[in-house]
Amino acid sequence: MSAENIRILLIEDDPADADLVRETFSRHPDRRFHLECVDRLSLGLAYLASSPVDLVLLDLNLPDSPGLGTFERLHQRAPLVPIIILTGIQDEALAASTIQQGAQDYLVKGQVECNALVRSVSNAIERARLQAVLRNLSLRDELTGLHNRRGFRALVEQELRHSTRDHTSYLLLFADVDGLKLINDSFGHAEGDRALLDTAAVLKHSFRDSDVLARLGGDEFTAFAVGVSDHSGTPMLPRLRDSLDALNRQPGRRFSLSLSLGVAQYESDSFNSVDQLLATADQALYRQKRRNHAEPFAHSRQHAVVARSPALRREERR
Repeated sequence: MSAENIRILLIEDDPADADLVRETFSRHPDRRFHLECVDRLSLGLAYLASSPVDLVLLDLNLPDSPGLGTFERLHQRAPLVPIIILTGIQDEALAASTIQQGAQDYLVKGQVECNALVRSVSNAIERARLQAVLRNLSLRDELTGLHNRRGFRALVEQELRHSTRDHTSYLLLFADVDGLKLINDSFGHAEGDRALLDTAAVLKHSFRDSDVLARLGGDEFTAFAVGVSDHSGTPMLPRLRDSLDALNRQPGRRFSLSLSLGVAQYESDSFNSVDQLLATADQALYRQKRRNHAEPFAHSRQHAVVARSPALRREERR
């Protein structure tokens, strides 16, 4: 965030109060604040939907939304945007409630100096930035940079909610790194980490940016392919095969990377939860392992079991 471009949305229906806030930021020596003002919560929500902001200054009593519900509605629609309450209501219980629900600060008009307002805004933006960094770290696998199980669950749950409305088909690939313990025991844990990093790189190369990739833990990986309509169930496998072939041909490698795969294919009405989806792909993976335990997915081999949802099986029989 540039020091010259802090974007603030002020939601305030009193023109005099809005002018005071505007003057406060315009007189700041750094002149790093860009202030946009609207006088209705509905207009503020519409602005947030189309324009990025770094912070919202919010009056609680607006013509179209009075009291605590004003903050609740705004915070629900823009949960990641820091919000400072700037209101004429001096109420300790209300202040405590808004802070507990996520407001960065609660300031009473006429009781806050200009420098204090600027300081509160700067601190709130910095706290929000740090929270975003911590939130991202909590959703990422430290070694590979892919999403971890928590991040995968959050993103796929969101996609599942959308799929109910859009009637979308998806594919989920579940992958194990074959022989990871043997790699660790034979070549050391640095080579084991390399196998995990190589698997992440192969998945990134084989899937689209819009797909959700994750390391679920240990040697388990998954890829959630969004909007895939091919009922063959394996449109990504040739790309994986080619990526693995290219990787294993690189000079200086001490082992060949191989993967065991399971694929679950479904439509929006087929699965009710991420756990159910993962379980189906996991079952497909272990069926493949039982059938092809001597021939892992390596080089040009291609062994994967596809689990189709009941809805897709009905369509295939037509």
